[in-house]
Amino acid sequence: METIQEHWDAVYDHYVNSQSNGVLLEDFIEKLDSLILSEDVEQVRNGLTLMCSLASEYLCRYLECSDGLVELNYTHQWPDKLLIEQAIMGEVKRESVWQHLYQTGAFESMEFRALGAVDLSSLSDEERAFCVRMGSTISLVSNGSFMMGADDQTSAEAPRHLVTIERDFLIGQYQVTQAVWSDVMGFNPSHFKGANRPVDTVSLLDCIAFCNALSEREGLTKVYLIGEYLPGKPIDEEVAMRLVSETIVDPNADGYRLPTEAEWEYAAQGGEAYSFAGSDVAEDVAWFADNSNTETHPVGQKQPNGYGLYDMSGNVVEWCWGFVEYNVDDIEIASSGYYPTDSSQNHHLVNEGYWLVCRGGCLFYNENRVRVTFRDVEEDCSLVTSRVRGGGFRVIRYVKGLQVV
Repeated sequence: METIQEHWDAVYDHYVNSQSNGVLLEDFIEKLDSLILSEDVEQVRNGLTLMCSLASEYLCRYLECSDGLVELNYTHQWPDKLLIEQAIMGEVKRESVWQHLYQTGAFESMEFRALGAVDLSSLSDEERAFCVRMGSTISLVSNGSFMMGADDQTSAEAPRHLVTIERDFLIGQYQVTQAVWSDVMGFNPSHFKGANRPVDTVSLLDCIAFCNALSEREGLTKVYLIGEYLPGKPIDEEVAMRLVSETIVDPNADGYRLPTEAEWEYAAQGGEAYSFAGSDVAEDVAWFADNSNTETHPVGQKQPNGYGLYDMSGNVVEWCWGFVEYNVDDIEIASSGYYPTDSSQNHHLVNEGYWLVCRGGCLFYNENRVRVTFRDVEEDCSLVTSRVRGGGFRVIRYVKGLQVV
C-alpha cells in the first residue's frame, strides 16, 4: 500500500514534468497568481478553476506535504489563507489527479478548516460526521509540576506558585465546536454560526450537561451528579447556584468534565514559557479584539501550543471548574479573586465560593487579557447562569483505568 508521501510524490513529479514541458507558460502562471492571491473570493475561485481545467497538478505550486498532511506552503504571501483553502478543497475534491491523495486523509486538516464557517444546515451528512470526528480530537497531557500565575500582572493572578498535576489527562485539541455540541445535544445555541466555530452562549450548567451526555454516549462514568436541569433554558441564578453547590463530583470517574484552573493553565502553557498559548506574539495564536472582526473563528486556524492544542488563547473564553475562594467580609478580595494561600492544591475538584473563573480570553478582549495566566473573574461572565457570545469551553477527562491514590 502506498504511503501518503508516495501519493504526494507522484502528483508532485507530474507537476515537475508539466513544468519542464511548458504545459503552462510562465507569464500565464503569473496572471493566475494575481487571481489566486487576490482577496476577492470570485477571483480566487476563477483562478483556481482555470488552472485546474488546464493542469490541476499545478496546485502543487501552492502546497506542501509534511507529516502526512497537505498544507499551504510558505512560498507565497497569503492574503486570506482560509479563503484559499476553501477554494483549493473545492478543486481537489473534483479533480481526478488528486483523488488518491485525498482519500488517504492527507487533506483532512485543511478540509476541517475549510468547512469551519459553513452553517451546519448546509452540510451534507458526510461532511457533518467528518466535522464531528475532527472536532472531537483529544490530546494526552502527561502529569507534572509547573509555576502557575504571575506576580507582575493583575492581582487575581498572584501569587505565582508551584502546582503539581498528579494525573495524566486527555483534553480537547479544540474548543468544543458547534458540530460536536449539536451532535450531542441536538440544538445549537451559538450566536456566531459555523460548523467548526466554537459553540458560544453556553452557561456553566449547559457545559456540565454536555459533559454528562457525552460521557453517557461513550460509555464512560459521568463525573457530575446534578439535579434536574434543562440545557439552554432560562434559570434563576439562585436556583442555578444551589444546583452547582449541591453537585456531587466523582474524582475517579473517567467521563468528560471541565478542566480545573490549574489543569487548564498547565495545558495552555504547553510545557513552554510564552505569554500566550504557543507564542509571545498574540497574533500568531489568538483571535482577539485586534484581529477577530468581533466574531468567533473556526477552530484550528492559528498555530497550536507545545501540546498541540489550538485556541487556548482567544476565540472564546473557556469555562473552568474553579470557584474563587474569598473572605465574604472582604469585598476587595472577593472582586479580585486572589489565589488562596494553599493553592498548591488548586487543581482539586471543589465547588466552593461564588464566582467561577473563565480562562483564555476571547474575541472581544485586548491582548493583555488573552495571556495564559489571566483569570477572568468579572461578575458579568462568571455567574453560573451567564451565557455570553464570547463564552465557550473545552472538555477534559482522565485516562481510563487510572485512579486517584
